[in-house]
Amino acid sequence: MLVQELISTVVPVLLPQDTGAKALRLMNEFHLTHLPLVVDNKYVYLVEEDQVLDWEDPDQLLESAAPAH
Repeated sequence: MLVQELISTVVPVLLPQDTGAKALRLMNEFHLTHLPLVVDNKYVYLVEEDQVLDWEDPDQLLESAAPAH
């Protein structure tokens, strides 16, 4: 089973092409403060609510704000 399939049965996952606004919307909907970002069906890192709230532009893509991995 792929990581995304396993995780997404319980918790939604984010993709690099998603925006900070989408991340915040999903966090609010699922009452979470962190969501996993997945690339090529592999876990990369957790996106933190506080981090996204500090962005000047919530429509910024996660891939442009992602830490080096």
